[in-house]
Amino acid sequence: MAVGVTVGVLVVSGLLHRSLAAHIEGALGRSVPLRAPLSTLPLRLGAWEGRDVPVDERARRIAAEDDFLNREYRDRATGRTVGLYVGYIGRPRSALWHRPEICYPVHGLEQVSRQRFLVTTEAGESVPSLLYEFRSTTFDGPRVRVMATFIINGRVVEDLTGANQFNVRRVNLLTRRTAYVARVQCALEASGDAEEDLRLLSDFGKTIIGPTLEIMPKEGVESAAGGVEGQERLASRMASCVGSEVDLRQVFRNPG
Repeated sequence: MAVGVTVGVLVVSGLLHRSLAAHIEGALGRSVPLRAPLSTLPLRLGAWEGRDVPVDERARRIAAEDDFLNREYRDRATGRTVGLYVGYIGRPRSALWHRPEICYPVHGLEQVSRQRFLVTTEAGESVPSLLYEFRSTTFDGPRVRVMATFIINGRVVEDLTGANQFNVRRVNLLTRRTAYVARVQCALEASGDAEEDLRLLSDFGKTIIGPTLEIMPKEGVESAAGGVEGQERLASRMASCVGSEVDLRQVFRNPG
């Protein structure tokens, strides 16, 4: 009898190991979809008129994002333009390092400053962001002001600190997570009037954040490993394999 129980436990443990492996593969490979593609963001936003700007294919491959948007918006009142980049990652990642303090120096610009910057949306909500200033390393080169904010599971934050929990090496299959990250980056060539530059960035930021949030995945989307209930059942059944007799027919009848 003891031999039979031991064999049964080993067989079921093997089955549950394969089942857990399949759940992990699903969690790492499945991308949480947007409600609509980023390309559906309006080209006309209040006083701003946009146009799509091509992105270098090599840069696309390095970013490895599930969806992206690269545009230039022109303010009809002043004629000045703001560059907009929105990148979306809908699956856990081992590295989420695409942010201004890394990307701009790669392109020959050095960071001059970084500070917290609050943008008030059209709905009256305060959105945290980081404001950067970069300058060219060449003589009399341009200066660029960049406003960056991130959306992690429906929450707008100023940096990627909270995204560490979605590292593929730390995926928690027993919790309810949507595991998506979006970065919203607005860039403006600096003028001699810093106050006007910040006004324009703030005006554009408050205009674009709302529509961007609207196409993010719905809050409460279950994680990619079969949902919370399925994961809890799996954990419970794995625990029950230790030191107890197992009904093989029940496992085969209800593998999920």
